[in-house]
Amino acid sequence: MQRISTLLLAGACAVALARLASAQAAPEMSLTRLDCGTSAAPTAVNQRFSDTYAYGDLKLQFVFSCYLIKHGDEYMLWDAGHAMTTPNVAPKVSLVDLLGQINVKPEQISL
Repeated sequence: MQRISTLLLAGACAVALARLASAQAAPEMSLTRLDCGTSAAPTAVNQRFSDTYAYGDLKLQFVFSCYLIKHGDEYMLWDAGHAMTTPNVAPKVSLVDLLGQINVKPEQISL
């Protein structure tokens, strides 16, 4: 009985070690938020973002965010916000310049 237990334990250890040996290191991952534009004028919250109209005359200036996702050596740009030519959007810095600030070239981004 003890011999069977020892064999089962040895087998379990061998399987665990084989899995550890075959496991690969996870690729580096990161998420970076970029400011891809700001509304030129504050927006009335009640008119666009509330179904209860509980905010009275509150107006806020919104930032249109976009996100750069890095997975290993690959990049993906997600939700590029409003087009830079959209009326009432004032981009502070172009997307190409924002990427340059973090040392990423547009051609590194996958579709």
